[in-house]
Amino acid sequence: MINNLWVADSDISDELLEVPGSGWQLITADDTIETYNTSGKLLSISSRDGRTQTLGYDANGRLITVTDDVGRTLSFTYDGSSRISTMTDPASGVIQYSYDAAGNLTAVTYPDGKTRTYHYNEQAYTSNTNLPNALTGITDENGVRYATYTYDAQGRAVVTEHAGGADRHVLGYSTDGSNTIVTDPLGSQYTHYFQTILGVAKSTGQSQPAGSGCSAASSNMTYDANGNIASRTDFNGNKTCYAHDMTRNLEIARIEGLDSGSNFPGDVINYTPAADSSERKILTTWHASFRLPTLIAESKRQTSYVYDTHGNVTQYQIKDTATNAKRTWNTTYVYHASIPGVVSQKIEDGARTDVADFTAVNYYAPDAACSGGHFGCRGQIASVVNALGHTTGIARYNAHSQPEEVIDPNGLTTTLTYDLRQRLLTRTSGTEVTSYQYDNVGQLKKIISPDNSFITYTYDAAHRLTGISDNLGNRVQYTLDAMGNRTKEELFDPANTLTQKRQREFDALSRLWKDIGAQSQITEHQYDAQGNRKKITDPLQHSVSYGFDARNRLTQTTDAANGLSQQEHDALDQITQVSDPRDVGTTYIYNGLGDLTQEISADRGTTTYTYDATGNLKTLLDARGVKHFYTWDVLNRLTKRTFTTIAGVPNTAAMTWSYDTGTNGIGRLTGMTDESGATSFSYDAHGRLLTKTQIAKIGTVNYTQTLSYQYDSSGRVEQMIYPSGTQISTTYGADGRPTEIRVNGNLLLSNIVYQPFGEPKSWVWGNGQAYTRSFDSDGRLKTHPIGGDTRTLTYDAASHITNTTDTNPLYNRSFDYDALDRLTGQTDNTSFKLWNYDANSNRTNAQFGSTNYAYTNSGTSNRLQAVTGPVAKTYSYDAAGNPLSDGTATFTWNAAGKLSTTVKNAKTHTYKYNALDQRISKNGPLTPKVFFFYDADGQLIGEYKDNTATASPTDDWLLRQETVWLADIPVAVLRKPVAANPIQISYIHTDHLN
Repeated sequence: MINNLWVADSDISDELLEVPGSGWQLITADDTIETYNTSGKLLSISSRDGRTQTLGYDANGRLITVTDDVGRTLSFTYDGSSRISTMTDPASGVIQYSYDAAGNLTAVTYPDGKTRTYHYNEQAYTSNTNLPNALTGITDENGVRYATYTYDAQGRAVVTEHAGGADRHVLGYSTDGSNTIVTDPLGSQYTHYFQTILGVAKSTGQSQPAGSGCSAASSNMTYDANGNIASRTDFNGNKTCYAHDMTRNLEIARIEGLDSGSNFPGDVINYTPAADSSERKILTTWHASFRLPTLIAESKRQTSYVYDTHGNVTQYQIKDTATNAKRTWNTTYVYHASIPGVVSQKIEDGARTDVADFTAVNYYAPDAACSGGHFGCRGQIASVVNALGHTTGIARYNAHSQPEEVIDPNGLTTTLTYDLRQRLLTRTSGTEVTSYQYDNVGQLKKIISPDNSFITYTYDAAHRLTGISDNLGNRVQYTLDAMGNRTKEELFDPANTLTQKRQREFDALSRLWKDIGAQSQITEHQYDAQGNRKKITDPLQHSVSYGFDARNRLTQTTDAANGLSQQEHDALDQITQVSDPRDVGTTYIYNGLGDLTQEISADRGTTTYTYDATGNLKTLLDARGVKHFYTWDVLNRLTKRTFTTIAGVPNTAAMTWSYDTGTNGIGRLTGMTDESGATSFSYDAHGRLLTKTQIAKIGTVNYTQTLSYQYDSSGRVEQMIYPSGTQISTTYGADGRPTEIRVNGNLLLSNIVYQPFGEPKSWVWGNGQAYTRSFDSDGRLKTHPIGGDTRTLTYDAASHITNTTDTNPLYNRSFDYDALDRLTGQTDNTSFKLWNYDANSNRTNAQFGSTNYAYTNSGTSNRLQAVTGPVAKTYSYDAAGNPLSDGTATFTWNAAGKLSTTVKNAKTHTYKYNALDQRISKNGPLTPKVFFFYDADGQLIGEYKDNTATASPTDDWLLRQETVWLADIPVAVLRKPVAANPIQISYIHTDHLN
C-alpha cells in the first residue's frame, strides 16, 4: 500500500480498490470488475460491457448460486465435507462430483449419465513418492484410460501422454530452474529457457533440433523492466522489437522485419524503417479507461476505434494517410433501461453514404417469456433485419441459449435439437432431417443425411480420428504417428480391397518431409528454421526453391530450370511488383485502404480502378480506354455494369443483375439482362434452383428456353427437364450417389459404381454394354474404354502421362516432358512432334515430323509476335493484350473484354455472352445462329439452332445437341436433326480429361 492505495508490482495490470464499508473491487487487465465483500467473498463479476454474474452463498458461506443478469442460474449442493456435490445448469441438468478421502475430485457424472474418472497418486507414476494430490490419470466416458501423467520425487510433472503413448511429452528440469528440456512424441528435444522477472518466470527463448532443410536453431525473447516483451528473434534470426507504456504495460510501438544482421533500435517509437526493406513500424494509442486500442498507425494507413461506455465499438474507421480518404463503419447500441450491458438492439451502419446500408440486430428482452418456460432466450438475438427489410428470425432457444428454431427471410424454418451435453443432434430444414450421433466422450461418430445415407467416424483411445466409412462399406483408414501426424492414408472398397494409398514422413520438427505415393514415388519438402517451405523436389528430382524476407513473406521462386520469379511487398503485405523468369514485370499500386488502384502490366497494359465508400469496385479503366462502371445495391450485390463507347471496340449492352423477386427469391439472384438477352431464376424453399429461363435474342425476336429441376424428399435432383422437353431422371443408391440415369424414361446408365469416396468407375449403358474404368492405387485413371477399344495410361513418378496404349496399336502414343512439366515430345507409330519453350513457358519452336515452326515472342512482354512455318502468321494486339490479328484472321473484343467477332476469308462469326461470362450465341454466315444453354453448375447442356428461316413457328428451335452429365463427366449427347424425329442418343467415351 502506497499513500493508502493498493499498488501491484509493476508487471501487474490488475488494480485493487478498497470500497469503504463494503469490501473490495479487483479490476483485471481485460476490464472485468470482481467485487468482494469485507470477508473476501466474491459477490459479482462484471465484464467490460456491463454484463454481470452474481454469486449467492448459504449460511455456511458456501457458494450456492451463480446468476447472470437475465436470470439464468447455476446451482450448487455440497456433501458433508462442504465439497461441491452437484451443479444444476439452467436446463435442470445435474452434474455430479465425487471425491476421495484426500479431497481429490475422482469422478464427474454428466447429465446424460456418463462418467469421467480421475486418478491420483498412483505409485507407478509418482516415482514411488507419496503425492496425495497429484493427478496421474483420466479415464474417459468410454471407460478407457485416456491420459496419464508422471511426476518425479519433487512432485514435478515429467511425462504427459495419452492412450497408447500418443502425444507423449517428457520434461527434464535444470537444477537452477533456468531451462526445461522437452522431448516431444517424435523424440525431438527442445530446450526452453526462462528468466525470473518480478517473481514471474518468463520464457527467453527456445532451441530446436535440425529438420528437413535446416540446421538446429534458437529463438530469443527479451523483456523490459516491467516484464513486457522488448524483443523477439525468430529461428531465422529475424527480429521484432517493442516499446510499452510502462504505466499501463500496453504496447505502443513495434518494429517488425528487422533482418538477422540488424541491430535493435534504441528508440522504437521514433525509429524510421529502412527504405526498400521489409521493416514495418506500428504505433498504437490506447483508450484512457479501457485497455482497448483507439488508433493503430502504420505505413499508409491508420485504423481508429471509438467505444461507448460499455467498451463496445461504435465507430471503426480506416484512413489512407496519403490521400486522407476514409472508410467508416458506425454501430449504435440500445441498452435495456434497467439492466446495464444487456443490448436491446444493435444498428450497424455500413461505410456507404449513397444508400442507407443499415442492419438491425434485435434481441430478446432480459425479462422475456421464453418458449419452454426457461430464460434461455433472454438477451439473445431475436432477429436480424438487413437494409432491405429481409428478416432472419430465431423464434426459439433452449435453456442453454442455443437456437432451436430459425426462420430465414423466405420463411423456411430450420429446427435444431441438442442432447443433454448441448451437442447438436438433429437439424431439420423444412422436412429434411440431418442427424448426428456421438460416443460417450462427445466425439462425432455418425452423420445421417436426409436420404438416410450416412458417414461414420472412428477414433483411437487417444481421441484421434483414425477412420471414415460410408454405409456401403467404403472406408478411409488413417495411421498416425505419436504426434498425431497422418503417416498413411488407405482407401478400401466394400470388399475390403485396398484401392488407394499414400504415405507421409515427417521431420524432427513435425513438418511434412516426404509425401510418398503408392508406387513409392517421393516428393520431398524442405524448410527454413522458421517453418517456411523453401524447397520442393518432385519424384523426378526436379526442384523448386523459395526465398522469404525477414517478415516471412515469399519474395522469390526459382524453378527447376533455374528460372527466377520475384515479388515485392509493401508494408501492408500487399504484392507491389512481380517479375517472371524472363524479367517481364507487373506493378500493382494499392492505396492505404487495401484497394488495388492500378495495375501496370507488360502483357495487358495499364488498368486503373476506383472504389466506393465500402470497397466495392466502382470503375475500371482498361488499357484500351474502355471504362467499366459498376453499381451495387444496398446489400453490396452487383446490380449493373455498363461501359463507355470508344472507336474500334464493339458496343456492349449493359449487364444487370436482380435479386429477391418471386417465391423464395430473397437473398438469391433471380434475374439478369445482358447483350445475349435475359435470364430468370426461381428457387425452392431451400434455395435450390427450380427453373432457369433464358430469353435469347435473334435480332428483334426473343426466344425462350427453360431448364427445370425437380427434387426428391431428401433434396436430391430427381429430374431435370431440358429446354427441348427431354426429361433426365436420376435414381440414387444407399450412399446418396446416382446409380441410374434415364432419358425420357429410357435407361441411359444403370448399375453405376464408384471408387471409394471418388469418381464413377463403371456402369452399364442403356444398350446393355458395360463401361468400366480402372484406377491405380494413386487414384489416377489407368484404363478406360474408347469405343470398342481400351486405352491404358502409363505415368511417370511425377504423374505425367508417358504412354497411352490402345487395343489397336495404331493409336499408341508416348509423351516426353521437361523439368517444368511442359510437354516436349509426342510420338506415335508414324510421326513425332517436338516443342521448345522459353523460360516463361512461351513456345519458341515446334517440329511436326519434317515441318518446323518458329515462334517469336516480344522481348518486353509475353505476347506472341510471329510464327514461321508452312503458313506464316504475324500477330497484333490491342493495348489490353487481346489479339487483333494473326495475319489470316482478325478479331474484335467487346467492351467487357470478351471475343466479339472473328473474320477469316471474308466470313464473319459473332459471339454474345451473358452476365455470367457464358457464351450464349454464335452466328456465322453459312449456318443458323447457335444458342447455348448451361445448367446450375455452369455445365453446357444444350446447343440449339435458330430455324426461323426454314421451319414453322412451332419448330423455331431445332435441337442441335444436348448433353447429359454424370457429375463432371459428359456421358451422352442427344440429337434431333429433324423436329418430328425421335431423339438420337450417342454415348460419350471420355478420356482422362473428360
